[in-house]
Amino acid sequence: MTDFALFPGCLIPTRVPSYEVSLRKTAERLGVNFVEMENLTCCAPVGVLSLDYLTSLSLGARNLAIVEEMGLDTMCTPCNGCFEGLDRTATILNKDPETLEKVNEILAEVGKEYNGTITVRHLAEIYYDDVGIDKIKEMMVKPLDALTVGIRPGCHLFRPIEVIGIDYSERYFFLDDLIAATGAESVYYKHRLRCCGGLLRNVSGDIVEGILRKRLIELKEGNVDCVVTVCPLCFLQFDLGQKLVERKFKEKYDLPTLTYSELLGLGMGLSAEELGLQTHRIKVDKLLAKIG
Repeated sequence: MTDFALFPGCLIPTRVPSYEVSLRKTAERLGVNFVEMENLTCCAPVGVLSLDYLTSLSLGARNLAIVEEMGLDTMCTPCNGCFEGLDRTATILNKDPETLEKVNEILAEVGKEYNGTITVRHLAEIYYDDVGIDKIKEMMVKPLDALTVGIRPGCHLFRPIEVIGIDYSERYFFLDDLIAATGAESVYYKHRLRCCGGLLRNVSGDIVEGILRKRLIELKEGNVDCVVTVCPLCFLQFDLGQKLVERKFKEKYDLPTLTYSELLGLGMGLSAEELGLQTHRIKVDKLLAKIG
């Protein structure tokens, strides 16, 4: 299998440590080889793009240039925001020599050059396309068939479609197949691909909690046991943010949230402690009891 340069981003190591722990442990068992990157900078997400176009591309290109220096051709990130920002940068610069030249003039100031050769992929894509459903099924030693799951892909896993190029629909998403490979059931529920409101957190808490409350109600109406996401911001919304919604609206949801790699780890027989699930705000005890 191809070696992948791992770009963990800033949110996962600092605020969702169980995501990083679980992705590393499951990747090792699946034969996915991550090569560590050094001296990383911000991926230049949408917020930076809205301030200055070339600055955004240059920040992203600096990270892509590091992958080239490592002698690799593919970067993997488990973060949707990093995926959108870096994939956008790679898509533009790999096809636009004039813009690439302008960006390299900026990169020259820090001794870097990007040659436009890197492909950026999300961790979920690698689970699906490179590891494959059959391999994941083979690795499951603990049945998860008692679980019904509501997926939360996160907006930047598939938007903007003209850049990301990942097909999706409200009724089917490749994450449904990844969930099914663990033995759990991915349940269709209303508005499951709509935004969780996470990117508005620094704009208006009232708006964010109103949006998140709608998503939580929809999940409850779907009768799911837990939320499963591949996006660290979605994870924070449905884990920590759920607590804020409960407090504000005097409601109780008690809906555990897992990243896909955490769900995968449970199916592989790893304990909650090994996966770092004790760091979750919404306790997973009832979920673990249902698994047995």
